[in-house]
Amino acid sequence: MEEVLLLLIAGLGGFIGSLMSGGSMVTFFILTLLNIPAKTAVGTLKMVIAVLTLVSSLTYLKA
Repeated sequence: MEEVLLLLIAGLGGFIGSLMSGGSMVTFFILTLLNIPAKTAVGTLKMVIAVLTLVSSLTYLKA
């Protein structure tokens, strides 16, 4: 059940981020509300941002 909740949070953060940026801020806020330690939440978001940057860079290079 916790995995499903985290997946929904990630989806919501991604959706908000694609519309107007700030998805990481929303995701961080929700993760801390769920009593996930701040360091874990920040580390998770940094990994997500690194993957998104890599995929965006590869897409840009192909164009």
